Amino acid sequence: MVMADENLFNTIIVPAGCNEQMLNHAHTHAKLLNIKGILISGISSLCSGYLISRKSQDFHTIIFTTKGKGEITANQRKYIIQEGDLLIIPAYLQNRYKISGKNWDIVWFHLDDCLQWHHLRGNRVVVHQYTSIQSLTDAMQGFLKESVSKVAESDNLVRIYAELIFLHLKRELSKNLKIKSDTNRLKLSETFAHANKHLDRKWNCETLAKLLSVSPSYFSRLTKEAYGTSPIKLLTQFRMERAALLLKTTDYPIYTIALQIGYEDEFAFSTAFKRQTGISPSHYRRQPY
Repeated sequence: MVMADENLFNTIIVPAGCNEQMLNHAHTHAKLLNIKGILISGISSLCSGYLISRKSQDFHTIIFTTKGKGEITANQRKYIIQEGDLLIIPAYLQNRYKISGKNWDIVWFHLDDCLQWHHLRGNRVVVHQYTSIQSLTDAMQGFLKESVSKVAESDNLVRIYAELIFLHLKRELSKNLKIKSDTNRLKLSETFAHANKHLDRKWNCETLAKLLSVSPSYFSRLTKEAYGTSPIKLLTQFRMERAALLLKTTDYPIYTIALQIGYEDEFAFSTAFKRQTGISPSHYRRQPY
């Protein structure tokens, strides 16, 4: 089977030898999956010739490799995906992935780019090893079986399996969130260290976010999570600390200190300093240590 969308420049090639089991998210008792932003999902055993190429997509792609190998190209980089690997392709990232070898068994999800999965956003693919997804796979297999069953209590079991799928998936991806958070914390620290070294520049949330290659809103959220305050308030703290040091250790005029820490004039600096410390720069300078 070959499907192509010329408007989006998407190509999907699924040879006849592939076996794909897709969960029925339209089932009456599977509403939780849709509510939680799990758009479609499945368990697939892929064969030679399988290929997906997307110019852009408004969902995150999650692929757990349980057997065999795959290959993905994104941002002009190629990655080999093998058994035990979790692949995360963020929404809106151009990518191309295919089988590498004779077989590739995967468990996969398309997740809505919504608040539930906002931590998956980014501008590059993420590949890391998972420990075990047996519980997740069991829940998906149970869902597949009960969603077509007419036996008593099947509907309730579908509802339970849907909840288990969500919880197991959320737990596995939360492990990735911790890894990503640690990485972001390091990059955030480096960003503010750079800004603190060059306080004379006209920093704002937009210019800081560019250093981290994220949106201003996402940068603000990262800063709040890491430091408990906004980027601008943190910058102001850096500037006031530097000003206090210069006031006590140099005889620079007030306007010179103002320029060195990023203020356009002495008045703006003095106003900010008094708001922060309760006294004027001149008064602070005259105080004993």
